[in-house]
Amino acid sequence: MIAQSNVTHMLVGKDTDLLANTETRDALEVGQIGVFLVGSTTAKTTALSAGDRFTIAYKNSKGVVIETPVIEYDYIKNKAAVSYAAPSQRSRAIGYNGTSGSIDAVNNNDYVAHVFFYDNSKTFGYGKPVKFAAYYSSDAATQIEIADGLAKNFNKNFSRETPKLIKAEVVLSDAGTAITGTGTLTVVNGSKFVTAGTDADAVVAVGDYLRFGTDTTNSVYEVVAIDTATDIITLNMPYQGDSEVVAEASAEYIASADADAASAGIILTALATTSAFEPGVIRYDFTEFDLELKDDFGSTSLTELTTPSLGSGTYWEVAQNEWFLKGNRGEPWRVGNYPKDLSLEATEGKTYDQVSFSYVDKNAQSIDRMVSSFGDVMIATEDEDSSTVYTDLQTVLGI
Repeated sequence: MIAQSNVTHMLVGKDTDLLANTETRDALEVGQIGVFLVGSTTAKTTALSAGDRFTIAYKNSKGVVIETPVIEYDYIKNKAAVSYAAPSQRSRAIGYNGTSGSIDAVNNNDYVAHVFFYDNSKTFGYGKPVKFAAYYSSDAATQIEIADGLAKNFNKNFSRETPKLIKAEVVLSDAGTAITGTGTLTVVNGSKFVTAGTDADAVVAVGDYLRFGTDTTNSVYEVVAIDTATDIITLNMPYQGDSEVVAEASAEYIASADADAASAGIILTALATTSAFEPGVIRYDFTEFDLELKDDFGSTSLTELTTPSLGSGTYWEVAQNEWFLKGNRGEPWRVGNYPKDLSLEATEGKTYDQVSFSYVDKNAQSIDRMVSSFGDVMIATEDEDSSTVYTDLQTVLGI
């Protein structure tokens, strides 16, 4: 048995309404939450008030009703409600960043960039591996030539990591021209091949660049071959975005000469490490990285675009917290042997709103004093779609 004097209790509920004030614990559905006053068999749905003593219960996926200790409303110290917020990943730009900046294009020049990254999901103590990209420019160097060369080298090096932690994409300042006649464009992450729905060479020629999007912040890829028999376009490097079918109106092309004349840049973006996430084994975190350019880059600009954030209420955060806090109920996974056979209420693919509060438990009296212990309750509920459970919990708890 694992025990603590001061504990945190966690309840993970579904997108199901708070138990009605006419219903008892027996009516709880799997993932449903109910608030009960001490001495009452039916749930409470209105605001708690001074003097109230209550518990919060829910039914887990095994059909067992889990309930908090008795809590005195007067002894609640802190209350908070946090809505779901999406996580974000670190992103930095070399040269053109989608709105400004450029690469200092120098003939016969050695461009070397180093990325120092922190894979916090696997290492303790923040180890700092390094990756680099190098490109030697031609005797008629252009920004797009240099950006392409560095991006290819970066992606080859990053691909040696499992899972891949960072991706490199090329952007161009040229506004581009709308694509017509090709039909949809099917792209697959990690593949160089694009399938056109109608006519691959309707407006695009070898040497042109395809932009999958209509903004200068969207990545571009050079067309190196077109198979008119199969309507398959070959790109100069594997596609780094998500696999999707891009509508004709949502893509553009940039003629080769226009690409050569435009400002170009490389966008380096950290990738989510959630594919390797395993509660209790590989924790949820983001990949942070720093970027350093060799002096030969000259006046090339370097821009920080986005800062990383874990967000709030992601499945990974909730599952990680649930795994850890189950130890407060005597489930000794943290000291057991692998492999772990976890039974968590957090559901992959779901996002969560969270309510939490701290309380004082004054349930013991020694010969000369009141003995107090402290606790916290965390309640994660699936984002409201068909219910108002998150809003109703705030009402009941006075948040």
